[in-house]
Amino acid sequence: MKLFNHLTFGLIGICFLLVLSSCLTNEESDPENNYVAGEVLFTPKDSVPLEDLFNSLNAYNLEFGMVYLYKHEYLIDNPTYSIEHYSDIITSKDYLQNDGMVSTVNQMDTQIKFTIRFFDMDNGEVMDWVNSRNEMKLEQIESSLTIGLLHVEQGTETDWVERLSSNSHIKFAQLNHDITIR
Repeated sequence: MKLFNHLTFGLIGICFLLVLSSCLTNEESDPENNYVAGEVLFTPKDSVPLEDLFNSLNAYNLEFGMVYLYKHEYLIDNPTYSIEHYSDIITSKDYLQNDGMVSTVNQMDTQIKFTIRFFDMDNGEVMDWVNSRNEMKLEQIESSLTIGLLHVEQGTETDWVERLSSNSHIKFAQLNHDITIR
C-alpha cells in the first residue's frame, strides 16, 4: 500500500509539474507556433551528476527559469556527525520546502541515506546545493525526473532545442509549449 501511495503521489506530481511548466510564464506566447517565446525545457540524462549538468549549462550563459529535481538520493559513508546535524543543514536551506522534502532518512551503522525532493530552484540555489552537498560529503546515488527551464533570446528557441539536444548531459530538450486547459 505504501508503494502504491508513493507511486500515486509521484504520478500526480509529474502531471502537476508538466502542466505548471507549460502554463505558468510571464513571457508572451507565440500564437503562430503555440510555444512560449524565449523558453526551452530540458531533462538531463539520469546518470549525470548535478554539478556536471549545471557546469555544462552554465557555459551557455543562459538564465535558468526553474529547475525541478523530483527525487534525488544521497548517501553519507562513515558520517562525522549525527543524523540530526545533517538534517538540520538540509532543512535550513530556504529553497527546500519543509513539507516533506526530506522524505526519507535511513541510518545504518556506517551510512546515512537521504531522499530529497527539490522544486523551483534557480541557478544560485542549485550551486549552493552542490556546494553544501560537497561540504557534507553527500554522494548522489540516484536521481529521477529532473525538469529545467532556460530563458533564451526570443526567436532562437528551436536553435537552442537543437543545441541542447546535442549536449552529452541532456536526455531531451523541447519548446515550452503553450496549452490551454479548459
